[in-house]
Amino acid sequence: MKIPLIVIVHFLSFIGFSQSLKIDKIIYDFGVLKSWEGIVTTDFLVTNESQKTFTYKNVISSCGCAIIDVSKDTILPNESVWISAIMDPSKDSGMVKKSLSIHFEDLEMKKTSFHINLVANVLNESEFEKYQKEQTQKEQKIKYFYQQKSDIEKFDENNQDFKSFIAKAKSEVLFNQYVKVLITLYAESDNYAFEKTLKSIRKSILKNLKKEGINEEKVIFANPMAEWSSERNYIQLSILENKREEKEFVNHETSNTSEVRQYKKLKFPIYFQFFKGGINDIDTTETTFNEYIEEMTSLLENIDEKVHLVFYSSASKAPNNSGYTPYQMAKLRGERTKKTFLRQASKHQLDTSKIKISVIPIVSGPEFSTRHYLVDYYYNFQYIKIVAVDVNYVRDENKFATVFLQFFNSGKTFTDPNSQPFKDLVNKIIEQYETKGFAVFILESSSSNVPTYEYRSCEVLAYNRISDFKKILTKAIYQEGLDIRKLIFSEERALVQGPEYNSDLSSSVYEPYQYIKAFLEE
Repeated sequence: MKIPLIVIVHFLSFIGFSQSLKIDKIIYDFGVLKSWEGIVTTDFLVTNESQKTFTYKNVISSCGCAIIDVSKDTILPNESVWISAIMDPSKDSGMVKKSLSIHFEDLEMKKTSFHINLVANVLNESEFEKYQKEQTQKEQKIKYFYQQKSDIEKFDENNQDFKSFIAKAKSEVLFNQYVKVLITLYAESDNYAFEKTLKSIRKSILKNLKKEGINEEKVIFANPMAEWSSERNYIQLSILENKREEKEFVNHETSNTSEVRQYKKLKFPIYFQFFKGGINDIDTTETTFNEYIEEMTSLLENIDEKVHLVFYSSASKAPNNSGYTPYQMAKLRGERTKKTFLRQASKHQLDTSKIKISVIPIVSGPEFSTRHYLVDYYYNFQYIKIVAVDVNYVRDENKFATVFLQFFNSGKTFTDPNSQPFKDLVNKIIEQYETKGFAVFILESSSSNVPTYEYRSCEVLAYNRISDFKKILTKAIYQEGLDIRKLIFSEERALVQGPEYNSDLSSSVYEPYQYIKAFLEE
């Protein structure tokens, strides 16, 4: 069956000068069309850039069934005409190509013609659903998904498959520091409360992850999708890969300092695991840990040089039952993790003679206060991060330089990512990634003693300046396509400084004590 083409001509004023008629394009691809959704249209612009007058004569279509509706036959100099081509895909399927020829004449009877092609891929309902799913899988690399094949507006969080999804999401956070979730709602019609359903699903995901000690800041929700389904309504939750996981991590080869430094690119993974409290140890039953060991074993088989692994062991400032200080806890956890790692590495036949290990204890997060923070919040600062670095890397406390400083008005915490100092900081981090393979920071924030009404105390305000700065910095590095796991915050100092508050004093007295400062390891 032929596809009818309707050509409609409209006129508008246009200023220009040339010797002929011109058209803006001669082919238009509609892409994928749904056969049941009715006609589609596109416009072509024909411009008279001459000093002649042209007359629209006729159109000839390849299907022989064009309908012409001309509002004005004459095209004066410096005028233009819109040609609207309308396609009805309801009578055909598959790849479609239709042509039409549009003819004009000047006063001397000389003809000017344009040959236009219309292209489309017309799909019926079942073909379109299949195409849609294929495109989704191409655009989003799905690592794991869960489907609820029941009432779309009643999300069942007690389903065992959903619990398995939560376990997978938790593992993703422990290994990659975050999890990216896509919510897709498939429905036979749009007769349901999309926003309400979406909000309920997100709430269930965050609530169940929080029970596992995963803060909502570790969850990235991709743009939700509402798709058409010919069979039934259902929900699909997908854990997505991120493009940053495909990037190569750099392992530097040592060379003579008089020579240009060379780099050998190898895919050294980064291992990450949170702890809920106590000294703890790596969970060797975790799939992500065993995958990490297997990948390291495979990589080390193909190289001769040593690999330097740094175990960044972080402890929060929350008290523990063992009586250790946070620094002692971080150090003990790191040393225990090192022993467990070497023992498991030997079981997997990983050549430990090629591995050099350093443990660097870190104390991070705000001061402990159940009045200001939930206990679960401190779990975000209890972790082990294993990073491959230059074999000669040695941490030196004296090699930290101030690379960023911003002062705040009272009670403010926002850092402008578009400011030039912040952009310079991002560029310095990129340089560190290229030369060292990672970047190590010390962050220092300060609040004055001016009372704060938005925050519970000056101490909370001071740490919020660190927390907000980390979020903005991490987002900026993420947008550069770089691995945020290579950002190491080795120390966080949240200070309250300056004179006691006196309403009679000028605000300028307190301004020097309202700041965020970043020190970068050189």
